[in-house]
Amino acid sequence: MGIDLRIAQSKETCETLWKQFSPKRIVYDDWDFRHCFFEQNNCDYFFIVGEENGVPFGVLPLERNKKTGLVDFFGGPFMEGNRVFADPRFASHIPDFYARVPAPFALTSIEGDIPPGADHTPYVYRYFLDIHDMTGYMDYLDRFFKAKTRNRLKRIVRDMEALHPVLVENRLADIDPLIAFNKEAIGEESIFHTPSNVAIFHNLMREPFTPSFMSLDIDGAVQSVSFSMVYEDTYELVLFGSNKKGIPNIGNYLILLNIQKAIEIGAKIFYAGRHDCNWKERWHLQKIPFYQWEKMEHTP
Repeated sequence: MGIDLRIAQSKETCETLWKQFSPKRIVYDDWDFRHCFFEQNNCDYFFIVGEENGVPFGVLPLERNKKTGLVDFFGGPFMEGNRVFADPRFASHIPDFYARVPAPFALTSIEGDIPPGADHTPYVYRYFLDIHDMTGYMDYLDRFFKAKTRNRLKRIVRDMEALHPVLVENRLADIDPLIAFNKEAIGEESIFHTPSNVAIFHNLMREPFTPSFMSLDIDGAVQSVSFSMVYEDTYELVLFGSNKKGIPNIGNYLILLNIQKAIEIGAKIFYAGRHDCNWKERWHLQKIPFYQWEKMEHTP
């Protein structure tokens, strides 16, 4: 039989293949996390499976929109670190998986092997901080910032502490003010103007997930909220936001508290997601390039 590629479209088969081949590096490699997004996307499973003599050696996990036919990575455009999951012995066949993707497709946030024909210029970056040998966020400040900026950030910490903020952890109801902060800050471009996206994040509050919330209350009112996920030895800052009309620099303070928590729980990598968001480059975070490949014409 040799090498063959086929399409898998049942949940049972796709889940088995995912769990067999996922590298389980980051939360976006987790089946339950991705499926929480998938179930709101009005899509069918569309996994391209590579087999040798009938035995799977890899999978390109995709979904196909039931209405438009658009093919995307499993979980949709919010997902990061997308790639072919394959046994390293079959790495030379990775281009074959991409060659089987039918148009129209929009494959974004591709990490690692770039599909043939795709633009080799990164369209966005994923930001992270290696914290494996840090004992606290002061190590981070001392290591990455010059004296002037370091002193400014330390002053922000002192100013925040002078306001006596109350740090509340894992108050899951704060997903709602967090969504409101996001909509206020980003405006019409916020993903939360779409009800299905609101539903996704509410669903992440349920089992089997263990979301990590940090909220800062001042004078009895929540002013800043972060939502993170701990996965393996990584700490993923999924979403955070602050009252736009509230306390200046409280968001910076909350970021430092998240870095501190990630260090305290023993995480090795602090992930801050895609896009610079007007702070990640200035804060000297490291970055991973992501690529995209799109074709809107239907395959004949």
